[in-house]
Amino acid sequence: MKDNLRALINAWRSKGSLLKPLPPDYTARVYVIAHFVQDAAYKQVQRIAEDTDKYGGTPIDLPHLTLAYFGDVADLNVLVPRVEKELRKIHPFSVAVLRLELMPHRSLWLTVARTPRLHSIADRLADIVLWCGYSHRGFPTRNWVPHLLLAKFPPDTQLETSTLPWNTQKCNTLTVNKLLITHQLDENEFEVLAQIPLSAKKTAKPTRTPAKKKVTRAKTTRKKK
Repeated sequence: MKDNLRALINAWRSKGSLLKPLPPDYTARVYVIAHFVQDAAYKQVQRIAEDTDKYGGTPIDLPHLTLAYFGDVADLNVLVPRVEKELRKIHPFSVAVLRLELMPHRSLWLTVARTPRLHSIADRLADIVLWCGYSHRGFPTRNWVPHLLLAKFPPDTQLETSTLPWNTQKCNTLTVNKLLITHQLDENEFEVLAQIPLSAKKTAKPTRTPAKKKVTRAKTTRKKK
């Protein structure tokens, strides 16, 4: 009896080892990303990305900051309106650039400071991920590193972080002026589901109390007795 059971287990294992893993379902992924004002600081970021081509890198056309990731999305019509409603509560904000980081998987990141404001925004979006029952990659857990992906390098690239030839001093601060909800179609193809321009918070104009008008009273003359 045990021999028969062992034979069945071995057959199952050998058969399972031949099974290929299922390809990832890209169409079930939705991202919330931040775009930046096209000022001198951001243009310097783009120049750094473009310059990686000289060292064998594949530059990212429009470097951006990813704020949230939704996996296993079955119905976009349920998720997108809820996320869009939350994004419309956000006003323009800035991020402080820290440094260039070459990750182990050979992606070049431009990391930004994890400020309380930035973490609060990402935290609110992560709540929606959980409330809607979707999986996510840990935004914004303690391990979350806010960054802009600038380029990807081949695995055999010998470029090291300590010898990166690019200067980030000219892009100290980047200002977010637009949030996008994007839907992944393929490994490198995305579609925009919603664009939310960020507008400055309107401050109520102080109400002025009308000045009191001086009332001139007619002089009365008393008759002498």
